[in-house]
Amino acid sequence: KEVQKRFTSHFTKTEKLIATLEQSQPQEAAFMQKVNALIKVHLTDESFDTNALCKAMSLSRTQLFRRIKSLVQQAPANLIKSMRLQKAKELLETTDCTISEITYKTGFQSISHFTKIFKKQYGIPPSLYRQTNGNATNE
Repeated sequence: KEVQKRFTSHFTKTEKLIATLEQSQPQEAAFMQKVNALIKVHLTDESFDTNALCKAMSLSRTQLFRRIKSLVQQAPANLIKSMRLQKAKELLETTDCTISEITYKTGFQSISHFTKIFKKQYGIPPSLYRQTNGNATNE
């Protein structure tokens, strides 16, 4: 239950942020929506990193860092990683893909790295997360 509470809290923060920004700073809301859309499009591409995001947004690394950090209180690299982990969590809940398949579908380079950061972020390894949510695993 604690893990699900963390997940829910994490995902509603982004939605609430964009909704709040639309009211007070529509340009910043549009900026964040564009950033989120770009990250989602390139989620499976393990080479998509902060530099690629800078290029796609036509901003310098410093400017991108400043804008994202001021809006979501995290660096662009952490935002990309968070969105990858969010997608991995969603796949764990809704599919019977193996942990290995999910690792590569979400742009991580190795299963061990994925498992390590998933556990660090959510306090539970992906295989155990899947078991606690009632999904069967193919591994």
